[in-house]
Amino acid sequence: MEQTKTQKYTLKDLASEFGVSKPTVVNILAKNEIGEIEKKGNRKIYGQNAFDAIAKHQTQKNETDKKVEQVVNNASLNVGRKIQVGAQNPSLITKDDLKQFQTAINNIAEMKHSLNRLIELTSDRGSTRETDELVTRIIESFDDRLNENDSLNNFNGAVSELKSLTDSTNLIIVNQKEMMTKIDGLNSKIDGLYSKLVRNIKEFNYKRAGNIIADVLEKRQEKNKNAKLHLVN
Repeated sequence: MEQTKTQKYTLKDLASEFGVSKPTVVNILAKNEIGEIEKKGNRKIYGQNAFDAIAKHQTQKNETDKKVEQVVNNASLNVGRKIQVGAQNPSLITKDDLKQFQTAINNIAEMKHSLNRLIELTSDRGSTRETDELVTRIIESFDDRLNENDSLNNFNGAVSELKSLTDSTNLIIVNQKEMMTKIDGLNSKIDGLYSKLVRNIKEFNYKRAGNIIADVLEKRQEKNKNAKLHLVN
């Protein structure tokens, strides 16, 4: 029976296949705890599980992109309708209404920025499967809040909360990135010490060490012999 040939990919292959950067590939593989299956010189070679993990990540990202686009469009249309209704009845508009209109217009751009930043964070070094899930929950929660209440006051409050949650998520990932960098540095030091130990073992002159030990034992034996003769005499 003919065996199926194992698919192998370098980081460059995977990045090219999915149209992403190599750091993004490295991050996706790290958060899925996927390592190389072999090395060729300095190049790491990955298997089919690496390809599948990136494919799944990109599929989820595309779905999130569509969700965000839908949320932004619906919110923008709602803000536009509210302002249009107000323009048709100018005598009923208060100063507070005008302030809400202006804030809502500004918040459309802020909403887009925050939602897009959340998506970007899922590809940043320092992100994990847990922070990816957090991003998904934030986006869904924001959408649910807008669907429950279509007032401009609620929209403005929701965007303010969204911005705060985005900043907090970014801070979490930045801290995790710094921790990962420190761990990588520690691992490099350990690897360096291990390599030095292996090199010293290989370079150790066992024959010379054996001769030295034998010489010491011989002198100790001679000393003990002389000590016994002294006691007899």
